[in-house]
Amino acid sequence: MFVCNKVDITKEAGEFDESDDDDDDGEEAEWGGDKEEIVFNQLKEGNLLSGESSQTCDLFHAISAKDVRDERRKMIEGPATLRFQGFQTHLQSLLGKVMKS
Repeated sequence: MFVCNKVDITKEAGEFDESDDDDDDGEEAEWGGDKEEIVFNQLKEGNLLSGESSQTCDLFHAISAKDVRDERRKMIEGPATLRFQGFQTHLQSLLGKVMKS
């Protein structure tokens, strides 16, 4: 299972980049497109996931902790909260299957 949050998707990032550089020089904007789909496609290319898109894959969850926190502070149930609840439900389902076996 993969949870996508604060990932590096710059063109210059190495395949197994282990550097701790947190400098943000705007390279991310060069990608144009949805960060979630870019990361999903990278995992798919590495044969770690299968599926048509990040929306249809049960093992991939793109969650913004900041957005969830903001929605909780405002006491609203928006898209970020729904994604987090979907992740929780899927995780509980997987744990239930493991416990039964």
